[in-house]
Amino acid sequence: MVRHICWLRYPAAIIGTTPHAHRVSLQLAAVVCLIVGLMMRGHMTVGGLPANVTQAVTAANAEYAAGIRDRNAGRYKQAMTEFRKAAAAGDGDAMAQIGRLYDDRQNFSKAMLWYCKGVRADSAEAMRRLGKLYYYGQGVRLNYTKALTWTRKAAAAGDARAVAEIGVYYVLGHGVPQNLAIALQYSRKAAAMGSGYAMRDIGVDYQMGIGLPRSNRKAMIWYRKGAEAGSGLAMVSVGSMYFSGTGVTRNYARAMKWYRRGVAVGNGYAMLLIGSAYERGLSVPKDFTKAVEWYRRGAADGNGTAMAVLGRFYLDGNGVPRDYAKALFWDRKGAIAGDGYAMEEMGWLYQRGLGVAINEAEGVSWFKRAAEGGHTYPINYLAKLYHTGQGLAQSDAKAMMWWRKAATLGNAKAMYNLGCLYAEGQGVKQNYATATMWLKKAKATDSALAPQVDPLISNIRKLQAYSSK
Repeated sequence: MVRHICWLRYPAAIIGTTPHAHRVSLQLAAVVCLIVGLMMRGHMTVGGLPANVTQAVTAANAEYAAGIRDRNAGRYKQAMTEFRKAAAAGDGDAMAQIGRLYDDRQNFSKAMLWYCKGVRADSAEAMRRLGKLYYYGQGVRLNYTKALTWTRKAAAAGDARAVAEIGVYYVLGHGVPQNLAIALQYSRKAAAMGSGYAMRDIGVDYQMGIGLPRSNRKAMIWYRKGAEAGSGLAMVSVGSMYFSGTGVTRNYARAMKWYRRGVAVGNGYAMLLIGSAYERGLSVPKDFTKAVEWYRRGAADGNGTAMAVLGRFYLDGNGVPRDYAKALFWDRKGAIAGDGYAMEEMGWLYQRGLGVAINEAEGVSWFKRAAEGGHTYPINYLAKLYHTGQGLAQSDAKAMMWWRKAATLGNAKAMYNLGCLYAEGQGVKQNYATATMWLKKAKATDSALAPQVDPLISNIRKLQAYSSK
């Protein structure tokens, strides 16, 4: 009860709202509560805090900070040692970080154990990470409702990233009805709290046109804001804009600088993209060995896409001997980590019988998992399977549902396919105006589709003119 009184008196909004400030606010609240508790028990007066308590808090802070530095630098054993010291002093965030290290190794039972310990120590980060286990079905049965419950608890405890992640549930319609407007509200709220992760999400919304007008210029503004707030993902996004020349002049050297900034804060995607640069020989000499080294580093950081790319290297025999069993091993690890590309690769391995016996039903199940996670290529492929009746009962209505979902997420091919279905009246009432609208959106999203889109729109106009006679 004392702890709740302290939170009412010292809200996070007064102490600060950046991730560091939130951590400090948690510690300050705990110390204030300790003082109140000691006073209530008659062990001290308002004259001061016992020296041993001050020293314990200071030591735990130093050990936690050292653990973060070691983890970001890839020194995982040293990080574990430092976090354990801080956890022994009662630091709930350190307990969450221990859980994360086990999580990255895909030891989900131990991750769950430490997240629960962190939750009991009132760590908002532990609550958020516990929610992610339920979200991806890691060590527990996938359950979006439980995942969202824990994410909301973390948000209520002041975790800005958790606030942003609630928005993701609304984007994808997981555990709640899909609602892009509400998703954007959560992203903006988290961004106002100082979350670089949320700022990056707003950038993605602008770049992909998810609930906002498509604008590469505004996307870059938000990516930079997120990077300045310390988000490794935002740093990667800035680098990727330079790498692809999207909204800016293509500049591989600048892209690599941003990726290396992401590596410095321990971002696995940054490691993955540096590996990609070595694989393709862009801004650095082509070197498959170095590419594999960077992919392995990203995989060690828990990045599922890096695991999937390692699987592709073993599948193709690039930089490593071809080995279908190892390809399956890495793709499965990436899929368990929640990566859509890895799930998609698992689908192809089962469908083609590479490293495993052919099993079309199992392949389709992996495509479904990837699609349900909001990954647009598998969504498109799953829609195609429903449309053609290949491996699934033919259903234009279900094909329409999945293509509409991919289109909502900014996928141009899905928009094109929706246009075709409306033009032909497959799975939906024929509507030339709606067909034209989707086809134009597809062309605006990806100009490479113009050779396919323009003749279709021309034919639709002829049909409209003919039917009006």
